[in-house]
Amino acid sequence: MNDRDARELLMACFLAGVAAVDPEEAVAGNLTPVDGRVVVFALGKAAPAMARGAARALRRDRLEGLVVSNYEDDIPDGLELIVGGHPVPNADSLLAGNSLLAMADSLGEQDTALVLISGGGSALAEAPVPGIGLDDLAATNRALLSCGADITTTNIIRRKLSRLKGGGLAAAIAPAKIITLIVSDVVGDDPATIASGPTVTATDPPGAALDAVTRFRLASRLPASVLDAIGRLPQDRPGLPVQQLRLVAGAATAAHAAAVEAEGRGFPAHVLDTRVTGNTGSVVGEVLERSRFGVSVFAGETTVDVTGAGIGGRNQEAALVAATLIDGIPDIWFLAAGTDGIDGMTDAAGAIVDGGTVDRAGAAGVDADRSLEHNDSGTFFATLREQVITGPTGTNVGDLWLVLRD
Repeated sequence: MNDRDARELLMACFLAGVAAVDPEEAVAGNLTPVDGRVVVFALGKAAPAMARGAARALRRDRLEGLVVSNYEDDIPDGLELIVGGHPVPNADSLLAGNSLLAMADSLGEQDTALVLISGGGSALAEAPVPGIGLDDLAATNRALLSCGADITTTNIIRRKLSRLKGGGLAAAIAPAKIITLIVSDVVGDDPATIASGPTVTATDPPGAALDAVTRFRLASRLPASVLDAIGRLPQDRPGLPVQQLRLVAGAATAAHAAAVEAEGRGFPAHVLDTRVTGNTGSVVGEVLERSRFGVSVFAGETTVDVTGAGIGGRNQEAALVAATLIDGIPDIWFLAAGTDGIDGMTDAAGAIVDGGTVDRAGAAGVDADRSLEHNDSGTFFATLREQVITGPTGTNVGDLWLVLRD
């Protein structure tokens, strides 16, 4: 197989995976009409599409409620859109969080809150506890994004600082009825972790947040107000109202669709792991060793301990690590990309590499090892034009890693 056909195959498999977790279709297929007043709380990167699916399923020309996402998109008539900050919260994130809570407080016992949750909601909507400001939240998010903590650990800390997360929204909605539909972007699909669980009480062990601060050496990187809140505030919100809660799409959905696409094109395909976690640099080698002839599919979310000042994201970092490991080996290609179409602070979703990537980079004047040292995978792949660029996809179920062995 030539390089062009191999890359085309991997892109087709990735895009098939993304299409399979279309949030509009996922909501439309998992929601039935509801009597009475329905108020929509849509939060996350997939919020606009999930709201459109809700309008179709509810068979209503006009809806009431709020959509919070990270980009402008079409939403059903009657809904308001707020574009919050991501991955670091901004002033509009505060507006969004306070607006969600105010809307929740307006509901009565006969109303139904339709809560549509997807990845990214933790930063997009913020309602901090007293004593915590926007600068504190932004500093905390930057520290968490660069310290190597996984999403579960990150959200243990985020929940401690929020009136919205960890069931805070559900507590404000009560006594109204709640229907929560979720598109999962986290490994294991824990609803308490997705967007920090605005309608779900987390069951974190006592002292979990303080333990995370110690384990990831965050004491010197977090504001004093944040450390104070972590140490003194209770974690759980007991007694949340009973609700209907359903996962409508996740990483496994995308992974299996990618495999089906490969098989439809005549290649053996194997979904080997949909719960990939750990340090990106370490995990890539394990994934390559486990891969088989044909297309091997992996899904999950890894972490990067950022020490350099370059640009990139965990998927481009993974692809760059893979390029160094398969350097000089023929007939193997590796794709790593985020299903949301965004990898770190770049315009790319990820990258595709092969056994000749490192040599091509050298000829273009960029060094793979130096780029890794400075966490500058985005510049590396932009130079080579080997990025996966889709633009925002409107969904988010984590990352897909595909290995093709011809």
